[in-house]
Amino acid sequence: MKKYILLIVSILFTSTAFWYDLSQEEKDNISLLNSSINSQFIKYWYDWFKSLISNINILIEKNNTDEKKVAILILVRDNLVNYLQNIDTQLENAKKEAEILELKEKEAQSSKNQMLNNYFSSIIWDKKVNDKCIKHYDFIDNIAKNNNFPTALIISTWKKEFNCSLANPANGWGPFQTTSKYYVPWEISLEIFWNEIVDFINVTKWKWSFFNSHKNLKDKFWLENINITYDNFSLKQLQMSAIMYNWYNSAKTLDSSGFANTNLNNSIKWNVDGIVTYFLKILNWAKENGK
Repeated sequence: MKKYILLIVSILFTSTAFWYDLSQEEKDNISLLNSSINSQFIKYWYDWFKSLISNINILIEKNNTDEKKVAILILVRDNLVNYLQNIDTQLENAKKEAEILELKEKEAQSSKNQMLNNYFSSIIWDKKVNDKCIKHYDFIDNIAKNNNFPTALIISTWKKEFNCSLANPANGWGPFQTTSKYYVPWEISLEIFWNEIVDFINVTKWKWSFFNSHKNLKDKFWLENINITYDNFSLKQLQMSAIMYNWYNSAKTLDSSGFANTNLNNSIKWNVDGIVTYFLKILNWAKENGK
């Protein structure tokens, strides 16, 4: 009975006619629920059909003198066997997908934990995050996932450029201080902020591509490509991303960039955060809060 109740609830929540506008997190949770229900449903019928095939084989043995009955029973049995083979394939594919997801999650956690273990203790002062920077964390995280871009990089740049204010500054460059568009100064809604975050992500990725395709920049800073994703990043990649975002003319080396590293080591002691510093703070906050 519990299975059927859950099935009905999931159908109600996933109906296109349902009046409530689900958040991405709620949709993800319902998707997981549906997957669990489907797998249990498939396994139940799988076991039932296996039992049925065994019973049919017994009937074939008992009716071996009746050619017509045996022919019908064999036909039914073979159809069921083919059906079970299809279920076997579905279950195997589901298992492989689950293993791939689990591996990706482990790799993601490894990347985050490695960053925190290696560098979080290097932050000189105040390891806490600003409450208004994480107020809309889940909202920003959904955009980050959809664009395969680190959530912490969005928030850390927002913090660096406009102290996580949900508004467009007077210069018209937006909360991320991108000059590619004019953003009307004033307070903004989350819907407008969504579009501005996507603009920021696109500008940042363009700057990554610019760096990756220019040998002179790689010779000066770092020979490898910037290849940052939602789950995978490194200190050097984040430093290089920050340098490119602030434009590279103001930096000489990865470690000497105040825009990237301020408050991260003893060589840059100002009581403000660089991009990498606040990135680490957000990572640590997210880990502590199960994000």
